[in-house]
Amino acid sequence: MKFKIFILFFMPIILSAQFIGIKTLPLASGEQFNLFPSQNESFGGMNIAMTDAWAEAFSNPAKGFKPGLFLLPSVSAISNSLGGTETVPVAWHFNDKEILGSVMFSWQRLNGAKVEQNGFVRPFIDVINSDFKKAGSETNKYIYASLARAFGDDTFAGVSMLYADLKAVSGVDILYPNAESVSQKGDMTEVKTGLHKKTADMEWSIQALYRNFEMLQDVTNKTWFWNTQTQSYVVESSVTRNLDYTDTWGLHVNYREKVSDAGLTIGTVFTFNWKTHPKIPNYEIMNIPRDPGSSYAYNLGIGIAREQENSRIGLDFIFEPVWSNTWANAIDTIETSFGKIYPGQKTVENDFVFNNWILRFGGYRNVGFWGFGAGVELYKRNYNLIQQDYIAGRERRQDQDWMQISYDWGLSLYFRKFTLSYSGRMITGNGVPFLSRGFRGVALLETTAMSDFIVAPSGKVNVNEAETITHKFTIHIPLDGGQ
Repeated sequence: MKFKIFILFFMPIILSAQFIGIKTLPLASGEQFNLFPSQNESFGGMNIAMTDAWAEAFSNPAKGFKPGLFLLPSVSAISNSLGGTETVPVAWHFNDKEILGSVMFSWQRLNGAKVEQNGFVRPFIDVINSDFKKAGSETNKYIYASLARAFGDDTFAGVSMLYADLKAVSGVDILYPNAESVSQKGDMTEVKTGLHKKTADMEWSIQALYRNFEMLQDVTNKTWFWNTQTQSYVVESSVTRNLDYTDTWGLHVNYREKVSDAGLTIGTVFTFNWKTHPKIPNYEIMNIPRDPGSSYAYNLGIGIAREQENSRIGLDFIFEPVWSNTWANAIDTIETSFGKIYPGQKTVENDFVFNNWILRFGGYRNVGFWGFGAGVELYKRNYNLIQQDYIAGRERRQDQDWMQISYDWGLSLYFRKFTLSYSGRMITGNGVPFLSRGFRGVALLETTAMSDFIVAPSGKVNVNEAETITHKFTIHIPLDGGQ
């Protein structure tokens, strides 16, 4: 067996190309950013040792694929009427050997949650207005383009850009359970550069990336009080603007090597993200306001796969350590028993240490003109929170962990001029988090997330579980005369 792959796995270099989502709560939402085609999605989504030609043509600008069109309608819904998405991406990949690239446009309708289904407790709501906060829908648009050039027969370099015009992010409307409504507006821009080299027995790729995510959240709150003169309830409205900004820089390396003539392949991945959070919204589940923060996130993974003419089977394991620091700054001078805290100094500081891991396994089988597959992903999240309250002069520690399980399945039909594929996914282990002391009603983004939610909860978090179910269809039309 060759040993280059193990040397690369332990190399002390900081490289990343995937965006690592940070979650401090077991939050459920639809798969809002599941936009691109994937051959492996229906059987666990392995991507370290096992190739995924459809996905890699769009995820790495330096990787190519045969020319073709993709139509990818999908529907995602969260149980208990907690919202969902309806997405219609159209993608095109072109390749003339020396110049290759991809274009994708996607339209999406994002449906909000019906908060009356979440068990929220609000005084007077049932008496005054049973439809206090209804589910709405917004439209998001995405556009992606990449371009690459060949240098010789086996080396490619490319660049890509993804832009999202966002009118809503899944789950944010119920981050504020006591609000009448939440209006969102923002965008996301992602830029990648990549280098890829492939020979008969091995391939490696490196990517550098940058992502800017900016959202405005206008939260309308109503205050109800009893008017003694009119002997009736009176409502006053106010609007609070929250900002959610995150910048991410990263690098990534992925290596695969064929180790036997029977199709056995081993792969490794090493990913790094450095995130700065200039603005973090003040969600109701946490006990202090926060402004800036920063995070360092890593993925260290190894995979093994066996790919033959009529079958594919594989396993990935990823260790994901994350360090995150957020804090709140004083606006005015604050008198404490320990002295004064001046404007700009920290009033509270949160230190998170994560030790997450991911295990994926599954397989696929071709039977004549059709094929089927199934797989599972286990995503264990563990973190320790140390919170320093400089006003009260005390320290609080909290440990939190939960297991997210994704069940995948799928079916493909191979026709002479096109391929029709279906993939399904059910995500469990998340839901509507609430604090053990009684606060209820928060749901957040569960994607690999374009936006990070680094909430410092003010107590032990429990969850009312909900399932996210996604149905995705892919129509692939080759433009080179083959499948």
